[in-house]
Amino acid sequence: MPIKGRFTKKKPKRKDEPNRPSPTQFIKKIASLKKQTRRDEALDVLHELAVVVSPLMKENGFTVGLLCEMFPKNASLLGLNVNMGSKIMIRLRPSHNMNLFLPKREIIGTMLHELTHNRFSAHDVRFYDFLEGLKSRFFEIQVKGSLQTTGYVNFSEVLSGNAARGQLIQKEKEKGQRLGGNKHAKPMRVLILEAAEKRMIDSKWCGGASNEVGLPKIEDLMDDEEAQHSELKEENTKKVRKIVQPSKKKIVDLENLPNGKSIIIDLTNDDD
Repeated sequence: MPIKGRFTKKKPKRKDEPNRPSPTQFIKKIASLKKQTRRDEALDVLHELAVVVSPLMKENGFTVGLLCEMFPKNASLLGLNVNMGSKIMIRLRPSHNMNLFLPKREIIGTMLHELTHNRFSAHDVRFYDFLEGLKSRFFEIQVKGSLQTTGYVNFSEVLSGNAARGQLIQKEKEKGQRLGGNKHAKPMRVLILEAAEKRMIDSKWCGGASNEVGLPKIEDLMDDEEAQHSELKEENTKKVRKIVQPSKKKIVDLENLPNGKSIIIDLTNDDD
């Protein structure tokens, strides 16, 4: 005997959209997160990002296997470079609201930082010198392109253009001061400590230098189930801190010092 009743049809599963080909030959695949809202818009952002960095990648011989979005639980983590370009993961959304996107200049800045890891893994002097050159060259390309296309430069869309140019000018000024022996130049001790502090700060928001102290390993960050899409997975690991007895002297190891020597700085009696 047939029984009348209500039956609801199951909603058909949403088929994955066909992969959009990468707009540049230097990036093999581009993907956004499947589980996030505004996925198509995120993919547009990544494609636009690939286009604007393509000239720099060509000039420096950079290639990337997969450029994809990530949304890690760690709010300070902005970018990750796996195996020097095999995969680059970029945060596109602020941690407090996954429905919004970060400013383009910040996303591009993160991308340039991660591309620098294609050549230098550690956050050292060579890394920052190359990154500054990359930013300066990006600014030049953007200015030239804006002038040729529209006749004017939209500085709001250029990655920290004024800041990058200002840093270059400041560098030249510092060179002049060193040649002239300016008495106001910073002592070596201060420069060393500032460089160490900068490396420490960058290591917190950039996972590209995964071999540095305090950062999770790459294999702990990656989600094995994704092949085309990348979603960051963090393990609930406890941080273990070693108790070090206080010492009167601290050894700061600099990679770029002549003859590979180290400098011993006495931090107990600072009379400067």
